[in-house]
Amino acid sequence: MIDPLREVKPYLQKAANSNATIKYVFETHFHADFVSGHLDLAKQTGATIVYGPTAKPNFEAHVATDGEIIKVGKISFEIYTRLGIPWSQLVFNER
Repeated sequence: MIDPLREVKPYLQKAANSNATIKYVFETHFHADFVSGHLDLAKQTGATIVYGPTAKPNFEAHVATDGEIIKVGKISFEIYTRLGIPWSQLVFNER
């Protein structure tokens, strides 16, 4: 899941209907100008929350490194940050 909306029920229903597992919750930026369902989704599914390298969350999360590759099934995501952005931001390259 990437940048989930605050209401997580539709994601849970979609995963259940598809017999899928939500393994990661990627947050593409770390600042307080948006509302996200990442904490609820991780709590209800056991998924790992993933942030970019400069994030300093006050809850359990994986802080990814530049160039790190995270595999989700047959898809791999290469994570890197955009230069000049003052907060942690993830950008994905499908590999």
